[in-house]
Amino acid sequence: CASSGYKYNMCQVDTGRGSQVQLVQQVSKTRCEEGRNWGWNRAGIWVDQGCEGVFRVSRRWQEGDSGQDNGHDRDRDQGRDEGRDQGQGYDNGGGGGDWHPGAGWDRTIRVQCASSGYSYNMCQVDTGRGGSVRVERQLSKTRCVQGQTWGFNRAGVWVDGGCEAIFRVHRRWH
Repeated sequence: CASSGYKYNMCQVDTGRGSQVQLVQQVSKTRCEEGRNWGWNRAGIWVDQGCEGVFRVSRRWQEGDSGQDNGHDRDRDQGRDEGRDQGQGYDNGGGGGDWHPGAGWDRTIRVQCASSGYSYNMCQVDTGRGGSVRVERQLSKTRCVQGQTWGFNRAGVWVDGGCEAIFRVHRRWH
């Protein structure tokens, strides 16, 4: 996964429940530091600020793992969907363990996200499979431009370069 031109990049890879991600080889001259210029969430591995590396994704399975959160194997991104900690919305009737949101999940919410010190920041909010995000009100003097100083993926809204705004998130599952 590479940050070309020192820009944010999300490399989509299955980093589902129970996964661990390790940097196994740094390719760039820029030092890759987890949490500063690389990290991961349920959408994949992200890199920024010139980090390029080879990453290993490993999964940890537990005996009797039914797909429910048992307190020992929590989602890494801490952006879990509402009701997930209580096991709500899981299809445990032989449907492959796929999680589906409960009633009232498809709705519009507002999230304030800021790039402090002109640094990259990911504000975690699950947008759903068919969600969309737009700037409702820019708060920074720095212009918020989608794809340059802000963007979103399934795991949340990211900002960079001094952008701060209130984002309107239209959460949709399909």
